[in-house]
Amino acid sequence: MLSDEVPVAFLLLKREPLLAHWAEPQSATLHALQVDKRVQGQGVGKQCLQLLAQQLNQHWPDIHQIMLSVSPFNASALAFYLSQGWVESGEAYRGERRLIRSLACSQPARHAC
Repeated sequence: MLSDEVPVAFLLLKREPLLAHWAEPQSATLHALQVDKRVQGQGVGKQCLQLLAQQLNQHWPDIHQIMLSVSPFNASALAFYLSQGWVESGEAYRGERRLIRSLACSQPARHAC
């Protein structure tokens, strides 16, 4: 993501055939979301996730949800994703928590829209 032509955030997303082994079919997996420290707390991460959902719906309509794994010790990341409508869905890999965001509805993820 650019702000006045300056990079302030980026993310790394994968889908089949590079999908993480713990991910469900018809998912994309978010492997990184990094926001420049100088703009953290200004809504950039939230905006990235909103734009990501819009872009996936438009360009990869076969993808029905986004999944990620996060360390249970990364309290700030867990709190951030949960505040953005992601829901916990068990263990992903080596003790990390698996979170899911549905793309089936316009509101933040809930398994039953």
